Amino acid sequence: MEQTNQQMVKKPSLIKTKIVACLLMLMGISLIILYAKVCFNPKFISEAEIGAILILPIFIFIIIPIGLLLGISGFSLFMGQKWAWWFNVIIFVLLSIFGLITIITNIPDPTMSFVENLFFSILFFFYPFIVLLLLLLDRKNFFKIAS
Repeated sequence: MEQTNQQMVKKPSLIKTKIVACLLMLMGISLIILYAKVCFNPKFISEAEIGAILILPIFIFIIIPIGLLLGISGFSLFMGQKWAWWFNVIIFVLLSIFGLITIITNIPDPTMSFVENLFFSILFFFYPFIVLLLLLLDRKNFFKIAS
């Protein structure tokens, strides 16, 4: 009887964490593809002004490695690594704070309307906040399973 009870005990499901891991991997891959396309497009480089050429190292040395880091941390989170959970929680807390600051200050972009400015401000807050919420809701089950 005890063996059947032990066999019936299921491992907790980590659906929320797996959703976050998939989102992170998609976000990392999309950052790499989009910015690599911008950086290595000969038309972009040939028609770029001096300011755009000065921004090119930022794409290559900052944004593409961030995409790699997000993809690797998403994959590690999917595999159940504790460091990836903590890393993503810290990153998304900082992004949520940054998004909240953009909502509070609401510095308008002169090229966009008020509604567009408000939409992007709210988007910068709610996307990281929802990812953070999903991570925090699944933390007990994650740490039971994580190695």
